[in-house]
Amino acid sequence: MDSIQHLLTSDFVASLLSIHPNDIGSNPSFEPPSSWQSWWEWVAQGVKSQGDNRSQWLQLADCFNMNWCEQHTHNNIPQVVCNLIKELQSLQLPRKPVKINEDLLRKVILDDRGMSPKKIHEVSRMVIYISNLLNELQLDPKRVRIVDIGAGQGYLTRTLKLYLGTTHVLALDSDQWQTQSSKIWEERVARHARAFGNDPPSVPIAHRTIHITPNTLIPAIDDWVSETSTNSDHGDPDPVLLIALHACGSLTPDILRACITSLHRHNQGWRTVGAVVVGCCYNLIKPADFPLSNTLKMLSTPSSRLSPLQLPSSAYNLATQIPSQWLMSPKAAVSVSLSIRKVVWRALLGGKLVRRSALGEAPRKFLEFEDNSPATTFASWATKKLTAPPSRRLDIPLFRTGSESNSGVRIGTNPTMRLLGRLPDSAYSTWEAFLHAAGQKLGVDLSDAPTQDHDLLLERRLEVLHVLRCLIGPLVESLIILDRLEWLKEELATVQQVSSRETSGSGHKLAVDTPEKQGGGTQTKMINMFDQATGSGRNIAIIVVPTPPISVL
Repeated sequence: MDSIQHLLTSDFVASLLSIHPNDIGSNPSFEPPSSWQSWWEWVAQGVKSQGDNRSQWLQLADCFNMNWCEQHTHNNIPQVVCNLIKELQSLQLPRKPVKINEDLLRKVILDDRGMSPKKIHEVSRMVIYISNLLNELQLDPKRVRIVDIGAGQGYLTRTLKLYLGTTHVLALDSDQWQTQSSKIWEERVARHARAFGNDPPSVPIAHRTIHITPNTLIPAIDDWVSETSTNSDHGDPDPVLLIALHACGSLTPDILRACITSLHRHNQGWRTVGAVVVGCCYNLIKPADFPLSNTLKMLSTPSSRLSPLQLPSSAYNLATQIPSQWLMSPKAAVSVSLSIRKVVWRALLGGKLVRRSALGEAPRKFLEFEDNSPATTFASWATKKLTAPPSRRLDIPLFRTGSESNSGVRIGTNPTMRLLGRLPDSAYSTWEAFLHAAGQKLGVDLSDAPTQDHDLLLERRLEVLHVLRCLIGPLVESLIILDRLEWLKEELATVQQVSSRETSGSGHKLAVDTPEKQGGGTQTKMINMFDQATGSGRNIAIIVVPTPPISVL
């Protein structure tokens, strides 16, 4: 984590994270930081020469994915950029998915109605992994209780119950609509099974709608176990496995907190045998939940403009980027190109409105800044916009460039972008079509000749800026995940000490097994559960299980 923290808080990377294309597009007097000069001029030379029709942002994407900088130095990509890309490649977590038997995967889902190919991929792989995990732990799947946290519409919940034959499954979600939808789907699947002469599960899935926190999760499991427990027959606590597929924001650390808390408890009718948690939506992390580990909190670089405690809000959005998949196919490349065009043209629009405002032709309310920004994702994958918690946005420092205090304006969108909202893809077919659609949405006439002028140089510079920011994204995600693993190691070590004192050598001890340290008791690790090429960008699962260390799959 030290090397990642050092890179993210360096002047060059900190400036890239802190300055959004919107900030530049809406600031006619913007002067780039001194660390940008080489690539800023590189873009100008490329536009001036017009000798290479290949977009410079595409050259950077090639360099990131294919070590292109080393092989094609004649394109004169600045050395500072090449060095950055090399560091990003070497420090970010590997993302190759864990191998899973393909024959087994094809047999997992019997009814895929309502499921996208991406969802089928995720559910199938997670079910097989959990099945193999229980086998390695020598646990009877029928006896293990499974708690699906943030169950949504229950695709994973139902598949696990049907595939494993698990008797007791609890689906928790904070959204009543999702819970009701899950119940409806469950009944549809049961009717479908009966229609083909198959009996649905004798014990239905239990559903609860609660605001999920560590303080509510454990009592919810207590109540559920108490209502349905049959442990009087065998006298042992019921084994409980906690699972979560795409636990948004702070829900991931909250689940892990509940897991750790449950390890302190004795004689409660159930015991935690493990957790399998895939996180997502880092822009929804509460400020107190990053950094988590004492190790990362203690790291500091006083000379840097930023520290891990002060990453700009846009960095958490950028953490969802998967530039390794941008050029995986011609279709993907076209989709990414469209996404970049959307970000850049909207930034250029801000500049047009600034100039019109100076002439009294556009409302000033369009030009007030706030701390939030979108990230580039595959255009076809974008489904909804999530904003960072207010407490995250309010504490973001300005990154100043040049001598004027307003030369490094805040990170992200402004009221113009909020009012503009989402435009159809067709609006980005040409610059003129975009101005027409944007003008109609904003109620401003943008059809005059001066406004139609297209600043190609600024557009190319903003493209490169946005792509450089996106290339940093996977490293931000790597730091978040490594921080969570280190925090788990610290917390489990504390549990081990408490448990050792309480049991006085009875053997009920806990320890940590990470790639760095191993011991008896409990192990934590991360695995790449999904293939990012399917659109499953958040593919890393955090695993907490008893030792001895196991080799799943």
